[in-house]
Amino acid sequence: MTWITIGDGGLLAAERIVAVVMVDAAPIRRMLRMLPPEKVVTVTGGRQRKTAVLFDSGHMVITSLTLDEVQQLITEAATASK
Repeated sequence: MTWITIGDGGLLAAERIVAVVMVDAAPIRRMLRMLPPEKVVTVTGGRQRKTAVLFDSGHMVITSLTLDEVQQLITEAATASK
C-alpha cells in the first residue's frame, strides 16, 4: 500500500482514494452534513479547510492543503511506487 503524507501527522492510503475535491463546493458541504461524524476526519491543524479527500470506504478526510498540493502528493506517490 502506498501512503501519502499530508502533514499534521496525517497519512492517506493512495489506493483507496476515490476523489479529491474543494471543500467549499455546495455538494461537498451537503455531503459533510449528511455523513456521520465517525466518517469525517479533519487534519487541518487549526488552519482553514480547503480540500476533501473521499475514500472507497465512505470516509472523508478534510485537509488544509490546496487541490494542487494534494494532486502533486498523489502524483509523487504514484511515481515513487513504480
